[in-house]
Amino acid sequence: MASPFPGMDPYLEGEMWQEFHDRFANQISQQLIPHLRPKYTALLAKRYVLDQPILGVLEPPERVIYPDVHVVRPGSMHTPGGSLATSHATAVLEPSAELISPGIEEVPQLSVEIRDVANRRLVTLIEILSPVNKRGQGAQDYARRRSDILQTATHLLEIDLLVNGQRIELIGQPPAAAYYVYLSRMERRPSPRCGQFRSVHRCLRSLCHCCR
Repeated sequence: MASPFPGMDPYLEGEMWQEFHDRFANQISQQLIPHLRPKYTALLAKRYVLDQPILGVLEPPERVIYPDVHVVRPGSMHTPGGSLATSHATAVLEPSAELISPGIEEVPQLSVEIRDVANRRLVTLIEILSPVNKRGQGAQDYARRRSDILQTATHLLEIDLLVNGQRIELIGQPPAAAYYVYLSRMERRPSPRCGQFRSVHRCLRSLCHCCR
C-alpha cells in the first residue's frame, strides 16, 4: 500500500526517525560511491550527541473523587454511649498528572564523509539533521559544529527533512518550503549558498559535480 502522504511521512519524525536516519545515510553513501570512484569515496561516520527527551505526561489509571463536604446519616453522629461524635474529614488531593523527569541520552548520529582516496582528506560532509539538532542545547551544539566546518576547506551539504524544530540561521529569507537542502561550497564562502532541490537524486547529482 502506497503512503497516503505526499513527500515525507510525518510519522518518521517520531520514534521511527533514528532507523530512517541510519538507512538514509547508508543509501546516500551507496548511491554516491559509483559516481565518485576512483578518486573519491563515501564513508559513514558515527558520533554521539547528548539529547534531553521532551517531557512525557502520564495520566493516572483512574480518577478518584473526594467531596468538598462530607455528608453522613444523622444516626451515625452519635456513639453507642449517647455522646455526640465529631466527624473530621480530610481531603487528599490526587495528582492529575505525573511528569517524567527526562534523563540525558546519547543519540547516535550518522554523517556521510566524501574523502580523497589518495590522502583521506575530507572533501565534503553531508549532514542529515535530526530532531536533536533542531531543539534546545542540541541546536546550539550543532550550530557550533557547523561554524567549525564552514571555517575549513570542506564543502558542506545539510539535508533538513524535519518540519518541526529550528531552521538553520541564514542571512536572507529562503523560499517557503517544508524541506530544505543547504549546500555551502568552499569557494563561495563567506556567502554560503542555500540550495533547495526537488528530489534527492538531483541533490546527489549536484554533490557529485561539487566534488569534481
